[in-house]
Amino acid sequence: MERPRSEADRDRSCGTKDTFQSEAEARAHMLMNGTAAMLRTYECRYCGFLHLTSRKG
Repeated sequence: MERPRSEADRDRSCGTKDTFQSEAEARAHMLMNGTAAMLRTYECRYCGFLHLTSRKG
């Protein structure tokens, strides 16, 4: 069973991260910053947009 999400969870997970509307937008951002080999995108459960992570998925 999934635990309820608090406002603090949302802020920590989504509040300070860059958001991207598409994979292409996120990829352009990663290429521009030289981080394409280190990062991947994931859909945020809170806002529905894409964020970047270095975690293996």
